[in-house]
Amino acid sequence: MYRTLLLVVLSAIALQARATSLNLSGDQQDLDAFGQDMLAAFGYKVLAPATPMGLTGFSVGGYGSIVTVHDRDADERLTGSAPHLIGVTGFSVEKGIPFLGKFIGQYGWVPGTSAQVWSAALQGVWLHEDVVLPSIATTFSYSGAQHIHTFNWHSQSIDIEISKRFVFVTPFAGFGYAWSSLNPSSNTNFSLDGINVDRGM
Repeated sequence: MYRTLLLVVLSAIALQARATSLNLSGDQQDLDAFGQDMLAAFGYKVLAPATPMGLTGFSVGGYGSIVTVHDRDADERLTGSAPHLIGVTGFSVEKGIPFLGKFIGQYGWVPGTSAQVWSAALQGVWLHEDVVLPSIATTFSYSGAQHIHTFNWHSQSIDIEISKRFVFVTPFAGFGYAWSSLNPSSNTNFSLDGINVDRGM
């Protein structure tokens, strides 16, 4: 009961957060488009079902993703290059937390570049799966990237995930809200909100 109440309170607090765009000396539309690409490519990804792991639970896995560049012209004006796709590959580590859910860490890189991305997430399972009901969890995450030209980028997200085991397969889906900050210099800042939709099996 206390665990469920805690997760509901934390979810309500997180959903109150809103990012605010500040005044920029550069082209805000270009930063908007570039920020959308970064959020889609480098933000936290739901990679596993919403299931608790207990005290001894531990898993390691790999992942890969490809995102189509939203506005190549904007990217070229800001960075001098305009790829059609942004690919990320990396690995994910999950560790069970008793009576709550699990901690999730992700680390990845963009092949052929020095760009590196990472995410740390805390998942709380507040409805446990049984014969009829699915498993439902809330995940809070924080992500960052480095060596992305001269930009400093980070994002936060809250996701609601649902999963249900059927014999040997456990399909899952996630829906959430993400906001990020892109800092191209020491005196300007740009913020972006977005919607996350993840799914898998």
